[in-house]
Amino acid sequence: MRPLPYPEPERILQVWGSTAGRDADRVPFSHQRFLALADQGRSFASVAAWTPDAVNLTGVAEPEQLRALRVSQRIFDVLGVPPALGRGFNESEETKGGPGAVLLSHPLFESRFGSDPSIVGRSISLNGTPHTVVGVLPAGIGYPATAADLWIPRVFEPGFMTEGAVDRGAGYLDVVARLRPGVKRAEAQAELDLIPDRDKRPEGLDANLSYASAPLGEPQAAAARPTLFLVAGAVGFVLLIACANVANLLLALAASRGREIALRAALGASRGRLFGMFLGESLVLALAAGAVGVALARGALALLASGAAAQIPRAAGATIDLRVLVGATILSLLTGILFGLAPAVHASRADLNASLREAGPASAGGTRERRTRSALVVAEVGLSIVLLIGAGLMVRSFIFILRADPGFDPHHILVAELHLPPSKYPGPPQIRALFQRVEQDLSAIPGVVSVGSAEALPLAGTGAQTLIAVDGGAIPPPGERSVVSFDTVSPGFFRTLGIRVTRGRAFTDADDGASPIKIVVSEEFARRFFPGTEAVGRHAVLGKGSTLFEIIGVVTGMRDHSLDSSAREAFYLSSNQRAIASMSVMMRTAGEPLALAGTLRARLRALDADLPIASLRTMDDVVSGSVAGRRYLLTLVLGFALLAASLAGVGIYSVTSYWVSRRRSEIGIRMALGAEPREIVRLVVGSALRLTLAGVALGAAGGLALGRLLSAQLYGVGAADPLTFTVIAVALVAVAVAASALPALRAARIDPWGAIRHE
Repeated sequence: MRPLPYPEPERILQVWGSTAGRDADRVPFSHQRFLALADQGRSFASVAAWTPDAVNLTGVAEPEQLRALRVSQRIFDVLGVPPALGRGFNESEETKGGPGAVLLSHPLFESRFGSDPSIVGRSISLNGTPHTVVGVLPAGIGYPATAADLWIPRVFEPGFMTEGAVDRGAGYLDVVARLRPGVKRAEAQAELDLIPDRDKRPEGLDANLSYASAPLGEPQAAAARPTLFLVAGAVGFVLLIACANVANLLLALAASRGREIALRAALGASRGRLFGMFLGESLVLALAAGAVGVALARGALALLASGAAAQIPRAAGATIDLRVLVGATILSLLTGILFGLAPAVHASRADLNASLREAGPASAGGTRERRTRSALVVAEVGLSIVLLIGAGLMVRSFIFILRADPGFDPHHILVAELHLPPSKYPGPPQIRALFQRVEQDLSAIPGVVSVGSAEALPLAGTGAQTLIAVDGGAIPPPGERSVVSFDTVSPGFFRTLGIRVTRGRAFTDADDGASPIKIVVSEEFARRFFPGTEAVGRHAVLGKGSTLFEIIGVVTGMRDHSLDSSAREAFYLSSNQRAIASMSVMMRTAGEPLALAGTLRARLRALDADLPIASLRTMDDVVSGSVAGRRYLLTLVLGFALLAASLAGVGIYSVTSYWVSRRRSEIGIRMALGAEPREIVRLVVGSALRLTLAGVALGAAGGLALGRLLSAQLYGVGAADPLTFTVIAVALVAVAVAASALPALRAARIDPWGAIRHE
C-alpha cells in the first residue's frame, strides 16, 4: 500500500478505459488511443504504455523463453528513474523496422550474464533477431511488472497479436502518465473526461470509451486490501485470545500470591507500587515474547511472502525493517499493558483483611476474581468461535470450488507452451505447418491418446475478447455489438480436453485456410444469442467486420478464468484458419503425463532446436494454480483459527486446573460425604462446559457477522451455513471436554481425608 519508490510517485497515474453497459469496466488502450492521449493530454508531462510479451533467447547452448515487457520510449520519463547501467531507448529503436534493443532486468543480468557490466553494448539473439543490450534496469523496480526478465521497445509489435489487429484498434496496452508540475489529479481527470469527445472512435472494443485514472499502484493495492485486512483481523483475534489467556494465568498467579500481597500491603506497600509491580512483570513477559515473535517471523517471512505473491502485489519485497521492529516493540508494550492490567488492578485494589481471609488453601479466590477469570475464558472461546467459523466457511467454500466442474477433464494432460519467433515463422503458412507437425509427432508417441492446442490455456487467464453480432435482422454497427470471449484452438482441442460437442460438429482438418471461416460456440453463447432456437447453421459477425461466419457446432462451456466463476459466452476459431504464434500444446496420455515429459522435449527439439518450452506442466497443476491464492489465504486463516482454538483449550485447562487446586478441600469434603468420582468429574467438566457454551453463544453471533463480511469470498455456501456452525460448536465443546478432563480426573483421585487434614 506504500507508494512505489519513484520520485514524486503521487504525480504518476495509471489510466484505463471503461465502456458503460458492455461488461467492460477496465478496457486496455489500443495503440491509437495511447497515441491520442500522449498527443492531447496537456495535463501530463509524459505518457507511456506497456504490455507483457514473450521472447526466445536463442544462439545459446540452451534456448530459453523469457518474460518480456514491451514499453514505450517515455517510460523512464514517467517513472523518473534511469537504468542502473547504460541508457534507455531512443527514437530510432522505437520506430518500426528500427534497430533491435533490449534492457535486462537486474535478476537476469546477475543470473544469466554473471553481473558482467561489459554486456552493455553487446548483442544477444531474441526470437532469432540480434538485439543490442543498451542497459540494465535498477534492482527491485516495482512497476510495471517485477517478474519481467527484460524490456524491449515498440509496443505496436506484440508477439501475441497480428499487425492487422493492432491497426484495427484492438485494446492491449496499459498506460501510465506523469502529471505536469502544479497540475492536480482532479484537473487531469477533468481533461481525461473531455478527450473521448475530441477523439471519437465509433468502431472497436473501445467505442464510447470513457477514461479513468488512479495513482500508481492504487488499483492493485485496492484489490489486495480485503486479503490484508482479513489476515490482519485473524492476527488481531489470536493476539486478543493470547492476551486473555495470559491475563487469566496472571490473575491466577496474583490470587495464589494473595497472602504475599496482603503482607506487602501490611508492611506499607502502596497500591501504586503493587500496581507497578504486576504491570512491570507483565511488560517484561510481553517484551520477551515479542523478541521471540520477531525471531520466529524472520524465519517464516520468506515462506509467507512467496506464498502471498498470488494475492498481494509486491509481497516478495516485504522485510522486517526498523519500522516493523518499532511497531512490534510498541505492540508488545501495549499488549503487556492490556493483559497485565486486570491482575494489576485486582492486586492494587485488594482489601487487606479480605485478602488474608481468602488466601487460604481452601479458597478459590474472591468472587470478583472468579467472575473476571470466567469472563476471560468466555471471551477466549467466543473469539475462537468467530475465527473458526470464518475458517470453516472458507474451508467449505474451497471444497465446493474444488468440486466445481471446470467444463473439461484436466487429468492425464501434459501442457507445453510454445512461442514461435517471427524471424523464423513470419506468416500463417509457416506457423500452421509447425504446429501441425508438432501435433502429428506428439500423437505418434506410444501412450498418447490425443493432442490439441489452444491460444489461451483454460483457467490460466481471461483470454481474448472481441465484438460480435449474430444474424436474424439488421447487423448493428460495431459500437453497439456485444463483447464476448474467444479462443483459437486446433481440431484436436475438444477431444483432448474432454469437452463434449452437444450439437453439430467440432473442427476438422478440412476447416483450413482455403475454406470459409467456421466457428464453434459454447452452450452459454447459444442460449444468449439464440434463445429457443438452434444455433448450428446460423451466422455471426466478428469484430468490426461485416462477413457472416457459419456456426458449425455447440460445445459445453468452460470456466475460463477461475473455478468459482460461471462459464461465459465464448466461441472458438480453428488454428488452421487463424494462425497464432503463441500456443499451448496439450497432450492427453494413458498414464502419468510427466513420464512423457522427456519424450515431448526430445520431439520438439528435433523439430526446432532453437524453440524453447516456456512452461511444461500438467493440466492438474494449471487447475491447482488457479486456486493458489485462495489456498494460501485459507491456509493462513485456518492456521490462525486452529491456533486460537488451541489457546482457548489451554485457557480452559489452566482455569479448570486452578479451580481444582484451589477447591481441593471442598472436593475432599464432598467425597467424604459420599460423592462418587464420576460426580466429581461431572462437576469439574460441567463448570468448564458452562463457560464454553456461553462463549459459543457469544461467538456464534460474531461468526454470523463475520460470515456476512466474507460473503463475497464464499462459493456454494451461505454466511449462516448451519453445518459449519454446528461442527465448529461441537468441536469447541469437545476441546473444552478434553481440556477439562485431566483436571477432572485429577480431582476424582483426591484423597478426601488427606485433603481435609491438609486444610
